[in-house]
Amino acid sequence: MMTEQELQLKRFSTRTLNMLATIFGGCGDARVILSERATNPLTVALGSRTIILNPDRSGLYDLALGAVLLKHRPLLSKGPKDAERLDRWLNLKAQKVLGREAQQELQSRFCRIDRLPGNCRPGRSLEGLKLVDKCVEWEALKRSSMLSALQPPTSRAATGLSLEAGIVPELEITGAEDDFNWIVESLEDGSLPMQTLPHLDELPFVRIPLRIESAERFPLLEEWDEQLADAGNKATIASLMKCHRDKAVVRERRKNAGRHSFSGTHLDPNRLVESIMNARVGLSTPIFRQAATNLEPVFDPDQFLVVMSFDLNDLRDLSWNGNRSSVLRFLAVLLTCYHRLGVHLIVQGTADQTITLSNGKTVCLHFTSTLKSVTDSYEDVLLPRLAHLMQKPPQLPGESGCFHAAAAEVIRATFNAEAATGDYSYFTQIWWARHLLSSSSSALQSPSFLQRTADHIDYTISELERDLSDGTLDALGCFLPRELKQLGQNGRFLQGVKF
Repeated sequence: MMTEQELQLKRFSTRTLNMLATIFGGCGDARVILSERATNPLTVALGSRTIILNPDRSGLYDLALGAVLLKHRPLLSKGPKDAERLDRWLNLKAQKVLGREAQQELQSRFCRIDRLPGNCRPGRSLEGLKLVDKCVEWEALKRSSMLSALQPPTSRAATGLSLEAGIVPELEITGAEDDFNWIVESLEDGSLPMQTLPHLDELPFVRIPLRIESAERFPLLEEWDEQLADAGNKATIASLMKCHRDKAVVRERRKNAGRHSFSGTHLDPNRLVESIMNARVGLSTPIFRQAATNLEPVFDPDQFLVVMSFDLNDLRDLSWNGNRSSVLRFLAVLLTCYHRLGVHLIVQGTADQTITLSNGKTVCLHFTSTLKSVTDSYEDVLLPRLAHLMQKPPQLPGESGCFHAAAAEVIRATFNAEAATGDYSYFTQIWWARHLLSSSSSALQSPSFLQRTADHIDYTISELERDLSDGTLDALGCFLPRELKQLGQNGRFLQGVKF
């Protein structure tokens, strides 16, 4: 019997929560979102089939109740046309009728379900339940929670307070409009701690985790399909896949090609049954293989870890310097290549925004977002998130750019975190960040600053190679500004970047 502590919503993965919603509600495309900033313990958004739960004030029973209420989606076509009136009408029906009916349905299907923790269990008030079309009430970001949110995430719980409120596709978030004003005010009065990198002290920065919930009903642009249908891109994908397979000679013998013998150290389990049968008629069977004399090239995708990092600002403004086609081609070709290879793939993005405080000091807001972890689905998680960024990008304050030194630190941390949990022999780094920091600040594009940035990048990647000394790091697939590549140290990372 699981304890109430073990049944807390935070202990479950998003995939598990979505699966539970499917079981309770009988709808295959329900989406569950947890956020401490949700004003109400349980909000059911019928328009996007989304259940929003505040994990500090709700439990598994609320998840089940919300899943059952999703079946009332046809009410959207029967209520008032005005959005505000429709939400009030839906919520009134939920409070008076639909909520109690859902409780009775759950009780008849799962007789002991009322023992699960939750705010809306039978016998309690349904005041914390909201049934809406797509408008969800959010708490404004507070100083206390903001300081916790800006720490480097070390677990799922740590990212729960991140600036995720404005990046929940298909929902309209209300009440969180002043989030970035809080950050600027805190930077102004010095209550928000800033970080600096060695020898780059003139640009302090703040790390801000940016989580984008999956939007399964966001279709990719037609241009994406056009890129994949292009004959040249098809040839490029095939060439890249062949290149990876040709380099994949495994480190251990996967096939013992030596002859069979009666003694040795490599047991052939396929011959054990045969040896028993032969023994009955007086025949002996060699059940050991001698070690192979040569290695065979075998592609093992489980030994490959690929980390693709790119500048999210290129997706927020695909017309930036006329690069729309090149950005889509880069993403479509490489993501399709690694997806078809079946390797372990992580996709992350960074978006750097420089703001100038009232005292004239320039500060960088370093947004980081994981679009796909190793365990996330390519089709159900990564592609919808990309589609959302292309069509409805988040509005971020300040001037867009890329602080490459800070991004390099994120890349190194990502490799090390995943390498510690898996057994990899081959590591591939893909980095797309072709723009420098804001040109309005001449100091950030001065030869001195760029030289020190290049030195920091070279040092960080060199340290990454040492960290991954048990495997092979391939960092050729990087697209970086020409100004940085020219300033790289001879024989180091930047000097080897070709694109």
